[in-house]
Amino acid sequence: MNSYHHARSCTRRWGGTVEDYLPIHEFIDSSKQVIGDVRHRILYHHPLGVFLCERIFGKTITVQKNTKTVEVPVRLIAEQHILEDLARAESPDRKRSRNCSARARSVCTGQRKASRPVRAFPTVSRWISWVPS
Repeated sequence: MNSYHHARSCTRRWGGTVEDYLPIHEFIDSSKQVIGDVRHRILYHHPLGVFLCERIFGKTITVQKNTKTVEVPVRLIAEQHILEDLARAESPDRKRSRNCSARARSVCTGQRKASRPVRAFPTVSRWISWVPS
């Protein structure tokens, strides 16, 4: 879902305007600048991402709902974003084990020792071998 649509969802739920919520949703989805597909979610779509939002944007934001001013917790906004994207909030450790290949899954979850090192990013290791030392 696009950041704008996440912000519209928040306006329906808590009031205010799209511009009130857009910076938070753009921050959570900012990892799309580096990883252009759904894998970008591994960077901020978990509890640490929620805490980073609180640290950056404060504990609450103030929005207008009808004729009164309402304070909306940033944590709820970030959690709502994650739930809309993933249908549940996951820890980074669970995401890591889910992203492992079938061969390495038991190693990633800690169920057995690796007989040899498992490379998480084989393309990076190939690139590093070309870099002069």
